[in-house]
Amino acid sequence: MMIDSFTIAGAVGLLTTAVGNALLNPFKRRPHGSLPSSANCQPLSLVIITHNNAEDLAQTLPLWLEQVYPEALQIIVVTERGDSATENILKGYAGNQRLYTTFVPQSSRYMSREKLAVTLGVKAAKHNHIMLTQADCAPDSPHCLATCDAYLSCDDTRMAVGYVHYPHNDSYAYRHFLVLRQAYYRMRAASTKRPYGAPAPFLLFLKQDFIDGGGYTGNLQYVYGAYDFIVDKYGANAIPMYEPATQLTRRQPILKEWHKEQLANFDTSQHLKGTVWYRLLTHIDQWALYLHLLGVLGVAIAAIATSRWLLLAIALSTFIITTVVRFLLIRSAISTFHETFSPWHALLYEYRAFWTRLATRICHLRTDATDFTTHKQ
Repeated sequence: MMIDSFTIAGAVGLLTTAVGNALLNPFKRRPHGSLPSSANCQPLSLVIITHNNAEDLAQTLPLWLEQVYPEALQIIVVTERGDSATENILKGYAGNQRLYTTFVPQSSRYMSREKLAVTLGVKAAKHNHIMLTQADCAPDSPHCLATCDAYLSCDDTRMAVGYVHYPHNDSYAYRHFLVLRQAYYRMRAASTKRPYGAPAPFLLFLKQDFIDGGGYTGNLQYVYGAYDFIVDKYGANAIPMYEPATQLTRRQPILKEWHKEQLANFDTSQHLKGTVWYRLLTHIDQWALYLHLLGVLGVAIAAIATSRWLLLAIALSTFIITTVVRFLLIRSAISTFHETFSPWHALLYEYRAFWTRLATRICHLRTDATDFTTHKQ
């Protein structure tokens, strides 16, 4: 058994990258947040944004109208004027005292239609506590609104960011992983008072903050990011929610919708206040993951070529240990957010995420920049 300077140097290098691999991991940085034990619900306005998706609204609206809520509840559906399919659905609930409808004008300038819809919905709200989501999201529990508002009613909290998952389907497990991974980054950022975008299209905030702060003033020129910019601007005292009763289920988007959303998220991320820190953190996490993998492969090949079997054993041992650590962290994250995809698959998804991000970046570079702004040249 050969123990020389090369073996010692290789072992030290592997141990260093192994420690970095274990510590520099988004799933190790768990969001801070727990269900308040003594917070009373306040009157609430739920704002639901629709955009030519009447079928989604037909599925989700009954679940919102049936919510068990102990205080006054106003449900505002913001839809496009002239969307006859959505209007026909709403007519079926004309007698419901909770339901209110407002319409987005057929034309708008200098402001995206989604941001205009959110602004109109907030202004139409009767209550200071507002929950914002979209028509393809449905509550997992009949007590969703009551549980969520308990967060917003707690202490000095002025915003709560929620978790939205897709229907459990192994065919889309990678998408589930990406949603969970982003939620971990963004909920952790919110819980450390360094908000960076919305984990999902699901927020609770105060109408007073939005109105007094001028709504989307400062980022009106960006087409996308209606939820992200609210968190970016008003989320200094935000808290994450991931209890089962607070979660929403969102319709699985078709491939074209998925790609469009990834491009929109990528573009929006460039304009958020914490983008430098966020990107640095995600890049370091990926570098730590790949650096250890490449180190193990390089040292293992060199050890085999030079018959340094102790060094080979160290390389394999560090890789096994770091894999077990990452497996346990991912399994804990899956359990915390009540996802169902395999943690073994997630170990591979961690390596794949880098290439997905790179492909999105390349697609974004090839896209017309005017697609992402309302201020056309």
